[in-house]
Amino acid sequence: MFIAQNCPGCGGDRLYEWPALVSSFIRNYVLSGSVIRCNLCECRNCGLRFFDLRYTDAEMQALYSDYRGERYVAIRRRHEPSYDNAAAIGDVAARRAGMDAFFRRHVGEKLSKPVLDFGGDDGGLIPDFFTGKRYVYDVTDKILVPGVERIADLTSLSIQPAPFVLLCHVLEHLPEPSKVLETISHLLPLGEKLYVEVPNERYRLRWLGPPRFYRRMFDFLAQQKIVAPVVNAAIDHLHRSAATGPDAANAPNASPHRTIVRQMRKVLPAIEDLRLHEHINFFNGPSLITLLERTGFTPLVLQSDLSAHRLLAERT
Repeated sequence: MFIAQNCPGCGGDRLYEWPALVSSFIRNYVLSGSVIRCNLCECRNCGLRFFDLRYTDAEMQALYSDYRGERYVAIRRRHEPSYDNAAAIGDVAARRAGMDAFFRRHVGEKLSKPVLDFGGDDGGLIPDFFTGKRYVYDVTDKILVPGVERIADLTSLSIQPAPFVLLCHVLEHLPEPSKVLETISHLLPLGEKLYVEVPNERYRLRWLGPPRFYRRMFDFLAQQKIVAPVVNAAIDHLHRSAATGPDAANAPNASPHRTIVRQMRKVLPAIEDLRLHEHINFFNGPSLITLLERTGFTPLVLQSDLSAHRLLAERT
């Protein structure tokens, strides 16, 4: 891993920092147990919140080459017994319906031009709004849903007519999100559209207290050599208490109480959530707009709700 000295969204160097830990799953599955501490940062310029430890290309390959495959699930359940793929993916029909409603409202009639889902897994999230050819570009080799074709080279973005590009729930995973957006920007003709969707995970951190106070507490515990064991034990307990009984391994990843607290109040209910996992970037509206503007796009429409930020932009 490498350490980001500046905000990956706007490049700013004025940051708030809270000490954090690397999740046990990531340490085992990606890092071979080598790193446990990092910082959760918040940019004082654009507002992007992010972990300063960033994945290298090799680590990204290790994490996502078999994403949610059998080995991935088996190892993750050793650390998070209640993990379930279906719960992690969410309601696909509802997500597609939300995208479809957004496009009908802000784009108009159905589009017959090609659509490319960048990082689109098996292509199952492409909404019915697009009636032309459907493409997916993704690091995995999953079997695609019927009617979707895979492209292996991003130069395929130069096909005519140019595709409408979807970038859904991708930017939160990327160590350098601007690079992907710059690549898309350079390949798309002027005036073409990009749709970006990221999860709304900007929870309030009031329970942490001011960064300076929290760091002093964290460092004190670390000097006593109890911070990692205590926090890891708490994490393990919370994961195991989210589901009980013989079907615990197949239960949803979060208890109803934790889900309500997180989604309705946007407050982190437990210290277990202040740890680096797969998502390393946490956007709000201003930080998403800033990132798009820096990489060759003009934001046209931003729509935010409790679950996601959705942004329609134009290549300029």
